[in-house]
Amino acid sequence: MLERIGLPINFAACFFITVGAMVVSWFFLAQTREPTIPSPQAEMQASDFRAGLLGILRRDANYRWFLFARMLFQFATMSFAFYTVYAVRQLNLDDLGAGLMTSVFMGAQIIANPVMGWIGDRVSHRLVMEVGGLAAIASALLAWWAPSANWFYLVFICAGIANVAVWTITMAMTIDFAPQPSDRPVYVGLANTLVAPSVILAPLFGGWLADTAGYSATFFAAAVGGIITTLMLHLLLRDPPRATG
Repeated sequence: MLERIGLPINFAACFFITVGAMVVSWFFLAQTREPTIPSPQAEMQASDFRAGLLGILRRDANYRWFLFARMLFQFATMSFAFYTVYAVRQLNLDDLGAGLMTSVFMGAQIIANPVMGWIGDRVSHRLVMEVGGLAAIASALLAWWAPSANWFYLVFICAGIANVAVWTITMAMTIDFAPQPSDRPVYVGLANTLVAPSVILAPLFGGWLADTAGYSATFFAAAVGGIITTLMLHLLLRDPPRATG
């Protein structure tokens, strides 16, 4: 569409199709029903709730390492946002090629989600996160080295695998840390809140590096972040007991 339809209709058409797909998706999502989990009988005071959150962080060292790994993982994937811009500006990728790269990125995630989820459920979520960390390293190093735009098909495949690990797998693993089903909202909320600053800061840091030192510096820094993240996952994090109920 970007190649065959003139500006600005081509981009506008893509945007409207995206909106339509999201609306249809919302109706399917609205049909989903979560299982009912009984809530604690007693109302908890805000001060007690905050103390409980701090208590979780103090006593559960494994959960703390998990949160640190999630924070660092954001820096390992910060280069993903700049791949298309780099390929267009530096490697002369055309609009059609950019669209194909985006499709490859999405397709890799569509395939990787059920495969990595299945492995995580039956073998180890931590192991799948390590695979995602290695994929993030490979993606960044390939982008840093790539002599032509054709290499970015492999770059985006690795990025798609890493993206599944940093989002889908971490969400599933977060639930396993909760000792009781009623504790899951607290663990999920605590994880998302503490990781949020790195989600915001990592792309800004990557953009600052790209502006001051070039895209290659962003890609190399992301690879370093991926190495540190993978080592932390392998050496310091343990799989929590599998959640039930």
